[in-house]
Amino acid sequence: MINVKLENFAKIKDTTVQTNDITVVAGKPSTGKSFFMKFCYAILESHLKTERGDIVKDYFYSKELSYDLIKVYIEEFLTHITDSKDNADKLNHQLRIGDLFHKSIQAHDYTKALDLYQQSSNQQENTLKLLKNKIGEQNTILSGSPEEHVEFYIRNILQSIFRDMTQINNNFRVTFDTFQVTYDHNKIDIKNKKPLDGVSNVVFVETPLILEFEKFMTKEKFKTPYHIESLLNQLEENFEFTDSNEDKFISDFNQKIFEIINGNIDKSAKGFIFTNSEGKDFDIVNVSSGIKSLGLLQYLVNNKILKNKSVLFWEEPEVHLHPTWQIKMADLFLYMMEQDIKIIFSTHSPYICDYLNAASQKRKLRDRVSFNLFGKDQNQVVTNKVLSKENWKELQSELLDPLEEIMWEYL
Repeated sequence: MINVKLENFAKIKDTTVQTNDITVVAGKPSTGKSFFMKFCYAILESHLKTERGDIVKDYFYSKELSYDLIKVYIEEFLTHITDSKDNADKLNHQLRIGDLFHKSIQAHDYTKALDLYQQSSNQQENTLKLLKNKIGEQNTILSGSPEEHVEFYIRNILQSIFRDMTQINNNFRVTFDTFQVTYDHNKIDIKNKKPLDGVSNVVFVETPLILEFEKFMTKEKFKTPYHIESLLNQLEENFEFTDSNEDKFISDFNQKIFEIINGNIDKSAKGFIFTNSEGKDFDIVNVSSGIKSLGLLQYLVNNKILKNKSVLFWEEPEVHLHPTWQIKMADLFLYMMEQDIKIIFSTHSPYICDYLNAASQKRKLRDRVSFNLFGKDQNQVVTNKVLSKENWKELQSELLDPLEEIMWEYL
């Protein structure tokens, strides 16, 4: 169980959220639930990427950050070549340099790329200055400490998700027990240890419709928010390494969902397909949204994306689901928790909350499930209440009273 203290975070002035093996964040719209989840996701993902050595291995947020910018430089370079067409010899020379320039970029040899760019033109000083600064920034990051790497990832993942850090606030502080992130007018500062040990993978599901839109979505860096791009990449992977316990979990989990949706979701060369119990294939476009929701969960487990020590973030899993299937989803979450998969989800569903509360008590797992209720005061400041048996009715009132109010308004 980890307490997360939020200070000046979006509309939250000062409150604490309790996270657990299953963490539920309920409440009215526009109270910061999504912001909170995305921030937690960014923190965990940044630590995971540092542990994997991604800053050296795949340059995702170091060298490929500037590679995206360098595409602009390449376009300017080619424009300069086009302007030189009046001189054939000069054009051929430029094209040879251009070819070497592209190869240098692909090999991540930015120093050579800069030298070649300088050979190509002495008229684009601003672009050269940007490239020099970016190379200097990368050298600093690559030679930095693990703490500096985490800070670098946190900044870039948050910027990718929110587009602008000030969407959260100009200054805020988030504390995960001993780990703290402070943001103050474009400066990030981190203190102490990482917030969660032993995480194997982090997954964020904003919508199950990603199964339908996946083949139409761009996978270019920074064209898509990080959490969506990450899931798109994960949907293309299959982590083959499992043990006998995990194989049994995958088999049992697949059977549980098969009995609910009466089929399986898998991926073909043409995209995702649903195969029903009679063996007939349906394009994912022609499958109900409810089947997509449970089928996505099935696919994530079948392909070892969600496994032991994973953390799953899911925004409003009840969307598209009949109340009966909402309860089934809650049951699946409990089963996943028992396999050491942590789950953090936001919800507006009294069905999921009431069932999860009752079922976890019956199975003597209630101490592993935390319910948080975000609400606004009269000044629109958001605070959180950690729910227990004593104040459980507050959640029911928050989620069910609006229906009664609407009914009385029109009757």
